[in-house]
Amino acid sequence: RYVQSRDGVTWSAPVDVVSSPTQGDRPGMANVVRLPDGRYLMSFEMCGPLNCAAFLKSSTDGLNWGDPADHGAAIATADGTTFWHTPTLHWAPVAGSATGQLIIQGQILVRNGVVQPGNGQTILINAAGDGTGEWLAFTGATAIAMPSGTASNYCQNYSTPLLALDGGQTLLSLASDFAGTTCKTWFNRAP
Repeated sequence: RYVQSRDGVTWSAPVDVVSSPTQGDRPGMANVVRLPDGRYLMSFEMCGPLNCAAFLKSSTDGLNWGDPADHGAAIATADGTTFWHTPTLHWAPVAGSATGQLIIQGQILVRNGVVQPGNGQTILINAAGDGTGEWLAFTGATAIAMPSGTASNYCQNYSTPLLALDGGQTLLSLASDFAGTTCKTWFNRAP
């Protein structure tokens, strides 16, 4: 849902962007990016039976996202590898061109419901830069160890921010992990 205001005092009625009749689905953790052509893309998770899988919806103006019951497209590689929980979307320029690419990271890397090697260390990239075409898996900038039994907790690799630097040549990543019993944020940069 979203609300609008022109003055920060008076607000519109809530507008549904993604909804489901199943309360447990609780779509959320939305991230919105604006593409160079003016369109908007939003990543979000759908929980319940979908285990908080990552999805993508588009809008021409950032306000009208189509039918709220249409959950858009699942974000996954050709073999079905995807993220469960807290998908974080970023649009990054490609150095020397007007195009860009989408980069997403989530908390848990899975395929067919099984946690995959590279969990806590992988990003998915869409070279088309608009969510169409293939998503490919790459090693992320900040690697977090995700031992068995830590999946889906409030700390490790939760809501990992991404930022392209140096005209898209470098990726900055922040990721949370435990240092003893304290949840701390770590960062790193990588090509």
